[in-house]
Amino acid sequence: MFPYRKIIEQAWLVTKKNKFLWAYGLLLFLGQAFNVSYSVSSQTQERWRGQFNNLFDHEWLVWGLIALSALWLLIYFRARAGIILAVKSLLDREPVQPLAPFYLGRFFVGRMLGLTIILQLGSLILGLLVSTPVIYLFSKGLDNRAMILGLLALLIILPFIFLIVYLNILGSLFVVFYNLPLRASLAAAGSLIGSVWRKLLAIGLMVLGLRILVLAVAAAVSAPFVIFVKMPYYLPVVLAAIIFLAVGAVFTSFEQAVWVRMFTELVKPQKTEEREESEVVPETIV
Repeated sequence: MFPYRKIIEQAWLVTKKNKFLWAYGLLLFLGQAFNVSYSVSSQTQERWRGQFNNLFDHEWLVWGLIALSALWLLIYFRARAGIILAVKSLLDREPVQPLAPFYLGRFFVGRMLGLTIILQLGSLILGLLVSTPVIYLFSKGLDNRAMILGLLALLIILPFIFLIVYLNILGSLFVVFYNLPLRASLAAAGSLIGSVWRKLLAIGLMVLGLRILVLAVAAAVSAPFVIFVKMPYYLPVVLAAIIFLAVGAVFTSFEQAVWVRMFTELVKPQKTEEREESEVVPETIV
């Protein structure tokens, strides 16, 4: 039986004992937060649109934002590679200097960014292909047909969402663990998904359930600071944000530790005669 409980327990132990991982988790949690879409009122949307229009009147500010975005991407992917390296070393009982993995992470930024861009473009193309016929039917007033087609499209798209999510997770792990090129990492990740997709689905659902539970508890704990506590200025909001970010940072580092520990359980190094002795290639344990 696959050791789901052991993986989660060991990942939590590594996260709890090595608090420097929380800093990596914070960077990743903030990066993920930028990818979350929020529902806002039309009035708020109009206000934001007006502010962005005013923003683009200042060319220097636009270039500054582009530079900051590029810097943030660099930091995000270095942190992501860094936490993989750190957790891998800690699981191997090797000493880790807190900043060393972040420093080494620079060697993997390009490939991890390329992986993300390819998968994001794939998601966009898939979304357009699936949604265009549905939108067309709605525009023609064929609501019943559009709803049926939408349900069928959802059934089709869910496996692809699963594939894209795990190509991103496992592809990054293959890049960092084995220093593989981008194409080889995607191929290895796809092969692994095809072999052990049930195990990946099971542990993914466990992590998702834990994430929802932990963030719900964090929201419940931080909410009273905003709703009930009367403090000057924005202090309640700041306190609530600190609690929420702290919990998010710890859980995100734990989540990354789960993926790394799961990866070490599914894949083992195997030396081949065709390659140099120092080079390892992944062998899937099915």
